[in-house]
Amino acid sequence: GAEIRPGVDVVAEVVGLRERLNGADLVVTGEGCLDGQTRYGKTVAGVARLAAAAGAPLIVVPGGLGPGWEWALSVAAAVEPVVAGAAAPVPASSLAAERLSDTVARAIRSWRPARG
Repeated sequence: GAEIRPGVDVVAEVVGLRERLNGADLVVTGEGCLDGQTRYGKTVAGVARLAAAAGAPLIVVPGGLGPGWEWALSVAAAVEPVVAGAAAPVPASSLAAERLSDTVARAIRSWRPARG
C-alpha cells in the first residue's frame, strides 16, 4: 500500500497548505537554488501550483539562480534572489538571515497587486 509522492505534496497535506492559501493576498516561497530542476516536484513548483489554484500571486525568493531558472517567471509575479546573478554561489554566513529578510522585504515592497 505504499506510494511515492513528491515531498512538497506530503508536507502541504500535513500542514494544510491548500486551506491556508485560500483567500491569501500573496504567497512567498523559496529554495536554495532556483533552476530548471526546481519545476519537477520541488517545493517552489508545488507551492506555485497550490497558489495558482487558490488564485494567489506568488513571489519566489531563492538563495541564488541556476541554469534554467527562467521557467519560474511563468508562474510567479516576481523572482527575487538573495544573491544576484545567474549561478551565483550562496554564501554561508552569519548574514544569511539578514540578507533573506532584506530580500523578502524588497520583493514585497516592489510587488503591486493586480487591480480588478
